[in-house]
Amino acid sequence: MPARAPLTRLVMTLLALVLFASAAWSQEAEEDPVYLVEDFNVGMPDFEVPHVRDTPQSAVEFFLDAADREAFADAAQILNLSHIPPEQQARRGPDLARKLVYLLESQSLIDWNRLPDVPDAQVTPDPAAANQSVSQPFSRRTIQLGTISDRGRPVPINLQRHRLPGGEMLWAFSPYTVGNVDRLYEVHGPGVLERWVRENLDKSDYGTIALWEWVVLAVLIGCALLLYLLTHRLMGLLPRVFDRDWAHAIIACCQRPVSWLTSAVVLLVAVKSLLPLDGVLTAHIDVFLVAVIFLLATWAVSRVAGTVATTLATRGPAADPDGEQLARTYQTNIAVMRRVVLFVAAVVGVGLLLSYLDVFDSIGMSLLASTGAFAVILGLAARPVLSGLVESVQIALTKPIEIGDVVEIGGHWGRVEDIRFMYSVVRTWTQQRVIVPHSHLLTEPFENWSKKDMTTSRVVELPVDLGTDLEALRNYCKELMTDDPRWLDSDREMNVVEVSTEAIKVWVWVTGRNATESWYLAADVREDLIGWLQRQEGLYLPHERHIVEREGDRAAGTTEEEQDPAAEEAQSAPESKSEPSEARTASA
Repeated sequence: MPARAPLTRLVMTLLALVLFASAAWSQEAEEDPVYLVEDFNVGMPDFEVPHVRDTPQSAVEFFLDAADREAFADAAQILNLSHIPPEQQARRGPDLARKLVYLLESQSLIDWNRLPDVPDAQVTPDPAAANQSVSQPFSRRTIQLGTISDRGRPVPINLQRHRLPGGEMLWAFSPYTVGNVDRLYEVHGPGVLERWVRENLDKSDYGTIALWEWVVLAVLIGCALLLYLLTHRLMGLLPRVFDRDWAHAIIACCQRPVSWLTSAVVLLVAVKSLLPLDGVLTAHIDVFLVAVIFLLATWAVSRVAGTVATTLATRGPAADPDGEQLARTYQTNIAVMRRVVLFVAAVVGVGLLLSYLDVFDSIGMSLLASTGAFAVILGLAARPVLSGLVESVQIALTKPIEIGDVVEIGGHWGRVEDIRFMYSVVRTWTQQRVIVPHSHLLTEPFENWSKKDMTTSRVVELPVDLGTDLEALRNYCKELMTDDPRWLDSDREMNVVEVSTEAIKVWVWVTGRNATESWYLAADVREDLIGWLQRQEGLYLPHERHIVEREGDRAAGTTEEEQDPAAEEAQSAPESKSEPSEARTASA
């Protein structure tokens, strides 16, 4: 037992130390989070109203109110100037306050809903938010108002809570923020024109925007319209410089979008560089002009792509019998590639616009994008468009149809006129347009009369009498083939395909270079064959035959046709031309 006493005392001592450290840590954790500073703006005059720095909201309100009164020395009391030597603080502090006020207003960084009016800036987590890592209220010692870009690098604008050695708590802009004010002001500060306007024009407000801002904006818009007219006129003179038809077509198609695009870009540069307007007007004008520029650029690219595709289509392989297949393939590839370029241009334009405007960050879509939910939603919404684009490319690669093909789809016979994103257009022989979805072309069977070879054969069906001279009819068909240059050589000329008790069914094969030519050739051959039958005085037209028996001859087995020679003569003689369809009947 005595040996265990030192060990027991050691364990108890360690336990007491752990409990003491835990209590000390808990007491420290319960204290408000602050930044400890040894002094604060010792080179500045004494501050008469220090209580305005107790909360973030009151500090920012005092800062802006002092700037409106042009009391920038008072506004500098909300800046932590610890990085500046004390002997320079009184001189540089007001200038830094003036510049920071301009940056806050021009970049629209003040969001009063995000500025708490409690000393510890306590935040109560939203239990419905999925990205909250804590569930209990917590205090803050730093509040970020936003960021300002410094040549592509975001610079945070922060308010920080400081504790002085005497225990005083105050909110002020952080030394890092104050140290970057001069550099940010060089990038985003006012231009020469704005400084002149601020000094010479009336500063009265119209609504929430100064009157001089409206005046200058109207002048800039008027200059942009004049620039559009000038650019449009100059581009109209360019065809005189170029003697190429394709150059004329490209200039004509992009004359309007390029003119508008030039005006919008110059207006944006003037607003951001020459006259960076303040506050709400800056935000709205910048966003509007950037959106317009992206849309105009997409419009110009689409117009140029369409014109280039049309020019290439007209300058492609000649549509002669030897190059017709190549020409149709060329036209199809041009049409599909044109639409792919338009789709890619639209997607890239919209994507760049959304990326520039930080839409995903502003509307909280980054969480959805990170978890894949946004990708799923976008995929479902864009599925018809994407499937149509993929099907268009698949049609261009597999080539079930091509522009100029003669097809029969769903009972409609016509020629493929165009291949678009979601469907193809078939122009029928009656000049009607049939819209065929690409999914139908890739999943349902149809007839393509131009696949591999445009040569098309048709059948002219002709019923003739059993006594027709088939050799004479075949010779006549050969004469037609010889006399008509549209009739291509073929091994098949005429075939007897059906025989009945009343007639013979004859097929005359007609072969042409394409479906249209073979159709007209078949119509002409059908008309010639009818003329040939007419010239035979109806001899070879199908006839209906009847055998008449007398009642007295039935027992003897003798028909009326056998006993009456006159009937035999009448039966062998040709029928009257005026009655080709009358049935021949033997008379007693």
